[in-house]
Amino acid sequence: MAPYLDPVNQAFVDAGAKAGGPPLQTLRPDEARAVLEGLQQHEPSRDVLRENIDVPVRTSGPVKTVLFKPANASGPLPLAFYFHGGGWILGSPNTHDSLVSDLVRETGCAVAFPYYTPAPEAQFPQQFDEAYAAVEYYVQNGDKHGLRTDKIALAGDSAGGS
Repeated sequence: MAPYLDPVNQAFVDAGAKAGGPPLQTLRPDEARAVLEGLQQHEPSRDVLRENIDVPVRTSGPVKTVLFKPANASGPLPLAFYFHGGGWILGSPNTHDSLVSDLVRETGCAVAFPYYTPAPEAQFPQQFDEAYAAVEYYVQNGDKHGLRTDKIALAGDSAGGS
C-alpha cells in the first residue's frame, strides 16, 4: 500500500520542505517559532470574528486570549476552549487560526484560545495556570461576551491536549 497524506497536510509538508533549512527541533525556540509562523501565514477568514482579550492571572501577568466567533452569530453562543500544542514552546493564535476557524464554522460555537506564555520564557506550571485562569474568566464573565457557559467543551492538540 502506498503512503497517503491528505492534500491539506501534504501542502503543509511541501511548504516546509520548500522553505528548506534545518528541522524545527534543531533550532532555538525563537527561530523555530518564526519558521512555524511563516509556514502558517495566511489571510484570516472573514466569516469568523476574532477579539483579543487579556485575562488576569493570579500567579503572573495577564494571559492573552483570542475569542473566535461566527461572524453571523446571534444570541449567546456555546463556548469551547482550544489549547494549542507545540511542546509548550511553539504555537500561537496565528499558527492555529485555520484550525480554530474551522472548529467555529463546523460547530457554531465561540472558541476561546488562551495564548499561554511559552517555555523557556515561562516554566511549568505557569502555562497550566494561565490556561486555567482563562477558563475561569470566561465561565465567570461569559455573559459579557455573548457566551453561554452552562456547558463548555475543551479541545486541544499535543501539549494543549494534556
